[in-house]
Amino acid sequence: MKKGDKIENARTGQRMIFLQTAAETNGALLQIECFSPVTTTKEPAHIHPLQENRFEILSGDLCFSMNWFSGCFYYARGVSL
Repeated sequence: MKKGDKIENARTGQRMIFLQTAAETNGALLQIECFSPVTTTKEPAHIHPLQENRFEILSGDLCFSMNWFSGCFYYARGVSL
């Protein structure tokens, strides 16, 4: 993948645009812009044991559950997981 590449999840309708890739940042960062339509379809539970996720909500809200937390974040807020 390279900057500007796009992918879409046909099951959820989620679209991602790659803004920075590991190859372009010497492995320091993968930055994507994600568009997620309102849906009742949930992603399967999963973990990223070697990465830190950071989300910046540009519009709308982001709701998720994680072990000890279940809730929503709203524009314009951020969260690190």
